[in-house]
Amino acid sequence: MHPLALTFFPIMFSVYGWMFSACCSQNIVIDDFDDTTLEDVEADREVFTQFVINTHDWVLHENSAAAVNRVIDLHEELNIPVDIYVTSPLFLTYLEHHPDLIERFKTSDVVSTSYFVRTPYPYYTNFDWRGIADMNPGELRVALTEYETHAIDLETGYVTEEPGGYTHISDVLGYDPAITAISAADSVGRTLASLYQHFGAVMTTSHRNSPILPGDTKFDMLLRPEHSEIRLFENVGEDAQELIDGVVAEYSEDEDLFINLKYHEDDFYATDPPFGPIYWVDYNSGRRKLNGPPFDLDAWQDVDLLLSEEEADAYWQLYEDAVRYVAANPEHFTAINAFDLVDMLAEYLD
Repeated sequence: MHPLALTFFPIMFSVYGWMFSACCSQNIVIDDFDDTTLEDVEADREVFTQFVINTHDWVLHENSAAAVNRVIDLHEELNIPVDIYVTSPLFLTYLEHHPDLIERFKTSDVVSTSYFVRTPYPYYTNFDWRGIADMNPGELRVALTEYETHAIDLETGYVTEEPGGYTHISDVLGYDPAITAISAADSVGRTLASLYQHFGAVMTTSHRNSPILPGDTKFDMLLRPEHSEIRLFENVGEDAQELIDGVVAEYSEDEDLFINLKYHEDDFYATDPPFGPIYWVDYNSGRRKLNGPPFDLDAWQDVDLLLSEEEADAYWQLYEDAVRYVAANPEHFTAINAFDLVDMLAEYLD
């Protein structure tokens, strides 16, 4: 088990005050902001913040690895936990080209690794090119087991004989990722949940209009708590403190809050996921019309997807400000990741 999973989370955060008093002067402190809403909320509640980085860009993997390394650098500097969600194709690409990054996933005291899927998996959202949803229960479980135990051929969408999927990531990391996002519905989603639980996962995710509270479930699988998801990458140019405080102010002073702050690693350098042109005709306007297999793995080369240096700086600025704001104010925020959630929700996992 990862060492962070053995640390009782309140003790971990008790050291923050010393950490931030020692930090350099450019760190954001609450006094830097006018009329903060947090000063108006004096209540015995916890505001749990979970920084979530979804990583999936195996196309421009050099850019992807550089962005993730920079994210980890920031979180290690400030001792703020982060959840890094990985897909199997990207994880395999990191293993081949960036093994030092995989080592950071395994050893960093602030990183927890979670799991999700993207194209060309036929159980990714609106991407059932194979007719997975029409399979009978036996066929479905066999097919999903193959996908979650083997590497996928990115051109054909079918599995190979090489190890991959959730089980391979678990084997390499030395622990089972606690959270697996499930975007599939109905029998496919329920079968996936059963399969992931069999492999060792304990939580999945959902986004809905009403809060997701500790103990809520989906497909008989515990849900990651979430009162609000702040999609930071959609708010570049805005003030991190105002975004976070605004969400906190929306909720009652009498309840603990769970707020997720989200980026994708390619948000820091690309306008769209670089694999988009490979798998969708309308990759930048809805992603509903699929390119069929065999997929053209070179399609991305005809599209200019990279941000300018100035644009990239703006994306980094907002993310860094958000992490530093949370870090500088431990009296208002308790930063957590999946390891901490497993400890916190232990009563629901028995």
